[in-house]
Amino acid sequence: MAGKLVLDACCADLVLAVGGPKMYDFTSIDGTNKTAATSRSPPSTATPRIAAPTPPSSAPSTPSPLPFVRNMNTRQGNDAAPLAGPPPVLLFLVCLLGGFALQHFWPKSIGGYSLAVAMGVGAPLLLSGASLVAWGILEMRRSSTTFLPGQVPSRLVTSGPFRWSRNPLYVAQLLILAAIAIMADSLWLAFGVPALLLLLDRLVVVREEAVIRAAFGADYAAYTTRVRRWL
Repeated sequence: MAGKLVLDACCADLVLAVGGPKMYDFTSIDGTNKTAATSRSPPSTATPRIAAPTPPSSAPSTPSPLPFVRNMNTRQGNDAAPLAGPPPVLLFLVCLLGGFALQHFWPKSIGGYSLAVAMGVGAPLLLSGASLVAWGILEMRRSSTTFLPGQVPSRLVTSGPFRWSRNPLYVAQLLILAAIAIMADSLWLAFGVPALLLLLDRLVVVREEAVIRAAFGADYAAYTTRVRRWL
């Protein structure tokens, strides 16, 4: 049996020497077949295939529509441009800080009244402005629409303080600035109140009304006939 194994191995070497198959079988002493690898396959010389790039789909993507709510009814479409303009709080700070700066370098008094009069008139006015801000924000949140300037509202709010003014939050800014002017007895801050009114009206409110009118159409037009822009 050992001689047969040696003979088989010699025959396999001879076959490999003349270019025979890469694998050969031999039978072990216990009669089981064994397969032995004699060499590694040479590397493939075939040219790899390069997949052709997939052309982009010509079907237009469907944008997510922004819903505008009109009188509690949802309608689809984004037919209004985003609001643009300076933030109202920035205009408020410009008038407030500018008034304090002018008062510091060139003091001007409103009337020279006492501190008791200043606080007695200014404090309720300040509280009224702050309460109006809180009321307006609460009403807009209750209606599930944004109260942040620069964002298109999703609902036309006509309840709460919006029954008497189309811009109660900006009216509140004017009240707060007037209250500070009275308590500080500053003529420059008092001049800041009409200046802030003009800035808000020309740079903010006009832009917002154009966008809201495009969003809510006839509903907003009817609302403007019932409620004034300011008071």
